[in-house]
Amino acid sequence: MHGIHHEFTNRELLKGLQSEEQLRGLEELLDFEIDRFSRLELFKGKRRLDFGSVPGKVEFASLFDEVRSEVDVFMGVSGIQAPNVNYYNKVPGQVFHNAVAASLFLTGLYDYALKLVLLNSDSLDSFLSRQFVNVMMMATGFFYFYKYHSRGFYWQPPADYTYSPRFEVVNAPKDRRANLLPLAGHEYTHHVQKKLGLVSYEGNEGMGAFMEGTAIGVQRHLSEWYAEKHGNESYLYIVVKESTYNLSRAYNWLCQALGREPKKSLSLTDELPGRRTEYHAFGDSFFYLLEKRRGKGVYAEMFASLTAPDQG
Repeated sequence: MHGIHHEFTNRELLKGLQSEEQLRGLEELLDFEIDRFSRLELFKGKRRLDFGSVPGKVEFASLFDEVRSEVDVFMGVSGIQAPNVNYYNKVPGQVFHNAVAASLFLTGLYDYALKLVLLNSDSLDSFLSRQFVNVMMMATGFFYFYKYHSRGFYWQPPADYTYSPRFEVVNAPKDRRANLLPLAGHEYTHHVQKKLGLVSYEGNEGMGAFMEGTAIGVQRHLSEWYAEKHGNESYLYIVVKESTYNLSRAYNWLCQALGREPKKSLSLTDELPGRRTEYHAFGDSFFYLLEKRRGKGVYAEMFASLTAPDQG
């Protein structure tokens, strides 16, 4: 990315949402998505949605190549080096890594405390030499825990699907293909963003809303593309569900900002499960409204502007 694109910062995208025109557009869009989600939820409850099988690791890698190819065309980018793609087994994997870290740390701590009580050291050097192994075990356990949880201290992954910009890895749980492929495209979009230099996420001058909004837009395109390709609406389920909650969250905020009373039929009280942020809600709303006005080509336009040379 060349320079800082102030028009895409969180501050500017929030400003771009705050108007009566955007509120009316959001009401129409949200009414449409709630109706669509209710229908898909009904079909899901009646087992009329076929989400497909869970691809094996080799098959997933092959399918991911198809996802990448479609996303690159849709966004108008080329020459993006492919990220690594992995399945992770969320529960056993977490238990294993946390158990290793905890065992190292607690074993070192226990032996350290035991020697502290039992040993009558005649010198500091002698005492430290006896405790060196324990201190190293505690430090290794702490480092291992922090390194594995590279985004901070948490006992579960930050989301079911994640992209690690540091290691350039798309991680996904083993999921059925109708859920897996569009969401893998969402995470691949974050990889493209990283390659184009988008690294600042939070705060007024960050670009979290832009990054999530365009990634959800790509995910929505993939969902519709696969649904049409296979004649299967199951591909739409996840993105419609997510957008319904995102739009409702942004709608409630916008009504408050404009001093309007939200319509009860559009103000969902439940929260979407998972670690979704305001960047997902505001970004999805902003770009979905923009897409409805200007067409899907808006995403390629956005990314073209990121790679264009600075003027002046």
